[in-house]
Amino acid sequence: MSNMVRLLLDGMLGSMARKLRMFGFDTLYYNGLDDSSLLDECIKDCRILITSDEELFHHASRLGLRSILVKGNSIDDMAYVLRSLGIRSIGFDINNARCSLCNSTIRHVSKDSLTRGLPDGVLERYEDFYICTNCGKVYWEGSHIKRILEFEKGVNSRLADAEQ
Repeated sequence: MSNMVRLLLDGMLGSMARKLRMFGFDTLYYNGLDDSSLLDECIKDCRILITSDEELFHHASRLGLRSILVKGNSIDDMAYVLRSLGIRSIGFDINNARCSLCNSTIRHVSKDSLTRGLPDGVLERYEDFYICTNCGKVYWEGSHIKRILEFEKGVNSRLADAEQ
């Protein structure tokens, strides 16, 4: 699932930004950027602002920018954002995921091409590896996948509940 929506999250929503990226959403996140710069970036890149700052939300609305106001980074907030975007379910697919650090695309790489920088034992325990096309962060389908899939299930459950 490749998502066409382009998002920008304010500095208080880093956890949500990383999760949205994992699920393939083009998500910019700036910690420490002033409100005016965030709004300029939304205008320049045609991005939807997601914020927990009520004043910023109202300012964006006055400028005619699409924005979503959330309380925080909870699973309920994530479901609310997705529902607001018209998304009824999400599904994790590593082939569509984006880098959780820089938002760039990731691609499959051969195990043999990875020689350094990984925790001890990772090359021996796993077969499939992916690398960010921009920052070079390496990903593999380790034990964290279980947490991602549990998060997915929780979000989809909340989205389904809202449909009823």
